[in-house]
Amino acid sequence: MKKVISIVFVLMLILCAACTRLPPDESTTSLTSESSTSSLTETELTETSKLTTKAMASEISLYSNALSAYYNLSGNAFAGADHFTLYDINGDGTKEFLLGVEWWGGMHLIAVYAIQNGVAVLQEDFTTSPTSCAPALLFKNGSIKKDFDIDPIVHYYRFENGKLKFQTMLEDNCSPDFNRVEYRRKDRKDEFSRVITKEEYDRVIKEFEGDGQVVELDWKPLAEYGR
Repeated sequence: MKKVISIVFVLMLILCAACTRLPPDESTTSLTSESSTSSLTETELTETSKLTTKAMASEISLYSNALSAYYNLSGNAFAGADHFTLYDINGDGTKEFLLGVEWWGGMHLIAVYAIQNGVAVLQEDFTTSPTSCAPALLFKNGSIKKDFDIDPIVHYYRFENGKLKFQTMLEDNCSPDFNRVEYRRKDRKDEFSRVITKEEYDRVIKEFEGDGQVVELDWKPLAEYGR
C-alpha cells in the first residue's frame, strides 16, 4: 500500500511540475521577429537610398557638364534658359534634362538633353524659340508638339533609337484659290509638303497626341540645379 501511495505522490509531483512550466512568450517572440524584419527593411531602404543618391549625383554631374557646354555653344540663340526640369520622356527609366525659359508669363521648353552612351547630348533636332512659337507641349505618350504662332503649322517630335527626332509636319491653310482648307504634311524637313485628306490629317494628330494628356512639367529655377 505504501508503494502505491509513493507512486501516486511522485506522479502528482510530475504533473504539478509540468503545469508550472510556462509556454514560450509569444509576444516576445513576435516582437523579436518583427524587429528582425524591421531591421532587414531598414537595411534594404538604406541601400536603395545610397544607390538613388549615387545615381542622382552621377546624373547631376553629367548634366552640369552638358549645361556648361550648352552656354558655350557658338551662336546659341537659346542661352537665355532660366528654368530646368528632369523628366523621363520616352519611358526608358532615364530622365532627360529639359531647359526652359519664362516668356510673357508662360514657360517655354526650348532644349532637351538626353543620355547617350553615358554622355549627356543636346537633342539638336528639336529647336524652338518663344519669340516665334507657342509653348511646346509634351504629351504623356512621349510626343512633343511645336506649334508656330504665325503660321498654321505644327511639328511633332519623338525619341527614336535614343534620339529625339523630327517625325512629321502638319499644316492646315487656305488653298491657293482660297475656296477651301488645304491640309498638307511632310515627314522630312528637307522635302516639300504634300496635300493630304482631312481624314489623314486627323489620324496623324491622333497618332502623336493620343488622348491629348499633356505632362505638367515641374519647372525649377536654373540657379537651383545641383542643390
